[in-house]
Amino acid sequence: MFGYLVLNRKDITKADSERYRLDYCGLCRALRSEYGRLGSVVLSYDMTLLNLLLDDLYNERPEERKGHCHSRPVSLRYIHSRFSTYCAHMQALLSLFSLKDRAKDDGKRSLVLSALEKREEDIRSRFPRQYESVRLCIERLDEKEAENCQDPLLMSQIAADLLAEIFVPFEGDLFSEDLSLLGRSIGRYVYLLDAYDDLEKDRKKNRYNPFLEMENDVDFRGKVRELLQDSATQAALVLEKLPLDENLNILRNIIYSGMWTGFERKESSN
Repeated sequence: MFGYLVLNRKDITKADSERYRLDYCGLCRALRSEYGRLGSVVLSYDMTLLNLLLDDLYNERPEERKGHCHSRPVSLRYIHSRFSTYCAHMQALLSLFSLKDRAKDDGKRSLVLSALEKREEDIRSRFPRQYESVRLCIERLDEKEAENCQDPLLMSQIAADLLAEIFVPFEGDLFSEDLSLLGRSIGRYVYLLDAYDDLEKDRKKNRYNPFLEMENDVDFRGKVRELLQDSATQAALVLEKLPLDENLNILRNIIYSGMWTGFERKESSN
């Protein structure tokens, strides 16, 4: 994942910031528990959002635990639930394909990729729906990239499938349709923002980017903002439909303002 689904720490209470940290640390511990020492390397803010969402939506009562941080010599508290374990597996799945894609582009394989590939069949067997969705999505994106598709909206709609199934832990239940739509909306947003963020770098390295032909258009930045706004608005509408309470303020913070910080950072650098 790309790390755009973050808190806006300027507009969050101390209690909500601490709850977010507990889930983030819990996801880190779950990754290490399920995938060993290298597991925590693929930790991201993006799956922390999903963890908070699922715990709240399914009325999970996470267990607060104490332990030692593996990256810093400090004691800490963290939260563990069945969804922190689920999100750890989903993070591993997304990272597996992301690192494969990077290895294909750069010709370099990492130790983390090798470690995840050893677990690939296990992930596929335990989460076949999510695995196939991500695999097919990457395959379709690769095909369109090979064609040099310069339709960012189309590419983002394909990329939306990356999160659509991952946001649905239980297929066909009461919340699956809305969760799929939320994942799809966020997936579109993340793809578009990542492409916009990487535009200059991709141009210099002669790499594919769906905005290459569009960047010389009149009001290019305004058009990008409009595409992002459409996805963000859809995500917000779905979020407000869901029966959330405990973590709602944190989730609103991320959807309404936190995930815009990447775009604002990019704009301030131009």
